[in-house]
Amino acid sequence: MMNSDANRIGVYIHIPFCVRKCLYCDFCSFDSVGYELRERYIRELCREISSSGAGREVGTVFIGGGTPSLLSVREMSEIVSALDRNFDLSDDCEFSVEVNPGTVDTEKIRGFLSLGINRISMGMQSASDRELKAIGRIHSNTDLLRAYSALRDAGAKNVNLDCMYGIPGQTRDSFRATLDEMLSLGPEHISAYGLMLEEGTPLYRSVKNGSVSLPEEDEECDMYRIAVETLSDAGYEHYEISNYARTGYICRHNYGYWNGTEYLGFGLAASSFFSGVRYKNTEDINLYISGAGRRLECEQIQSDEAEREYIMLRLRTAAGIDQADFAAHFGRHFADGREGVIAKYISAGLLKEESSRFFLTDAGMYLSNGIICDLMP
Repeated sequence: MMNSDANRIGVYIHIPFCVRKCLYCDFCSFDSVGYELRERYIRELCREISSSGAGREVGTVFIGGGTPSLLSVREMSEIVSALDRNFDLSDDCEFSVEVNPGTVDTEKIRGFLSLGINRISMGMQSASDRELKAIGRIHSNTDLLRAYSALRDAGAKNVNLDCMYGIPGQTRDSFRATLDEMLSLGPEHISAYGLMLEEGTPLYRSVKNGSVSLPEEDEECDMYRIAVETLSDAGYEHYEISNYARTGYICRHNYGYWNGTEYLGFGLAASSFFSGVRYKNTEDINLYISGAGRRLECEQIQSDEAEREYIMLRLRTAAGIDQADFAAHFGRHFADGREGVIAKYISAGLLKEESSRFFLTDAGMYLSNGIICDLMP
């Protein structure tokens, strides 16, 4: 991670509530949840935070979901107060919260910012109302523009916008239009994700029964290239497969995941990685609220698994794998035993070696899953 966060931990907090679940979403979240259940969940969440002080400085906090912006300022304040009481948040702590354009206004954002939240991540997904409807989003493009204006009016100075490619009915031109609108708004950070068709979701069923079709693979590949070229030309650094940032605005929290920073997760289905052990909370909301669902899954990370994770996560980033750092972790050079595979991908223009670093090219990032599998021990 960045040097300022080298000896700090990250904190993730999960808010599993939505107005309506998107058609593609397989995250642990629920819609149509009553006020009483939400209040009980927040109380248990604050108890979990209060019982888990790690004695370490916190460099980043990320509140995700679900839709954290469903919470009122008072509810968000309870969570932030529990963090403040039990952790040492660094003076330059990056404190992010995810918001949906259909659930925020200037007053709410101003209240969030007053709590110390200093980074807003908003799910735009598309500038096309037709495409938004196709994936079950609750907002329109007009809502997005209104919400973005509310962010800036409230004083938000570090904003990420998410967009997706591979949406049903999406074309190269409509994706370009989404990117053009994003650039006209001028966020500090942009995430451009390929739509993942997750088994068990309504969209998965619709695609499988033939009632919905997705863009062809070559169209989706072109959309990825359009994002790389358009955003790079606009001055955004392509620092991770799906992420682009203006100078100084890399998402430090996510960068910590990719570079092995320890983190604690709080809330339903939240994961933690601390002292070489991975923990996960239950996905049963009633069990979690009862207080019996914390860290039910526990896994000691073995050396071979640690090496696989290291390769997978580092190669997601533009920085890639540093030979000296790999040797410090695993006692040998990254290239040892992989010479043939490395040469194959370098020859194909998908992998580069430069200054004792191995990293994927932009084309390699699009094909990263297969390449990384080939490089695994």
